[in-house]
Amino acid sequence: MFIDESTARILDLSDGTRTAAEIITQLEHEQAGAKGNELEWIEYLFVEGLIGLRQKNPTYVSANAKSEQICEQYG
Repeated sequence: MFIDESTARILDLSDGTRTAAEIITQLEHEQAGAKGNELEWIEYLFVEGLIGLRQKNPTYVSANAKSEQICEQYG
């Protein structure tokens, strides 16, 4: 499969840590000639199954943060 540079960068940035808006902002900073239809292209890639969604769990606490909380409680 052959993909253009912009699509490759979108796929690279779609690692589950950014929103579509954040990806577009990053592309605008990196590519002076951004086309302006990046959101539609991201939607297309999603519909075709090339990228997906991940839900951030706001109640998730990392193991390090949890261990620090325990140390503060019983320190």
